[in-house]
Amino acid sequence: MQIKRIVCAIVSVISMVLVMNVFQFSVIEGRAVANSTTAPTTAQRAIVAKKTVTYIINSPVKNRKIVSYFSKNRNGRPHKGTDYVSKTGSKAVYAFYKGMIVLKGYESSMGNYVVIKHNVSGKIIYSTYMHLKSYKNITGFVKAGRQIGTMGNTGHSFSTHLHFQIGDAVPHVGTNVTFYNGDKMVANGYTFYNSERVITTKFKIIK
Repeated sequence: MQIKRIVCAIVSVISMVLVMNVFQFSVIEGRAVANSTTAPTTAQRAIVAKKTVTYIINSPVKNRKIVSYFSKNRNGRPHKGTDYVSKTGSKAVYAFYKGMIVLKGYESSMGNYVVIKHNVSGKIIYSTYMHLKSYKNITGFVKAGRQIGTMGNTGHSFSTHLHFQIGDAVPHVGTNVTFYNGDKMVANGYTFYNSERVITTKFKIIK
């Protein structure tokens, strides 16, 4: 009787092993079939590779109107940013791209200002918002389109507007311009970008 029980137990174990092997094989085979039918083709991979990155950026001013352009020489000094007013009368100022607020305060030339640090595909740039009437009591990370202040006439300014500047450095690094092509200027070793072109080309000129 005991031998019969042992034989039955051995048969049960062998049957279980066979079932598990068949099940495992069918699962593996099923995965292989699924992978072979869902894997992207070479043509599909090429389409994905050609797609460009879409950045969510925002104008710093709604319905913006330029009152002073990015220029190598404006009244004897380079104008490293673009001056905007709003055609609709709105004076709100917005973060043009996601980033970290790294500086804000008051300075005799810039007036009330905010500086945001951005990372664009590994490239660090800074956007600066000057002559603000006031800025929001916010710190840390901000999304594109977040209101950060209200345009004003503080500092060295002659009317209510926003001076908006983009570069690879924070403001005030000298006036010695060694390169200028309308889209970029290099002053004292730092690069500044035509902010209007950056907005309208979605970072293309700073790649």
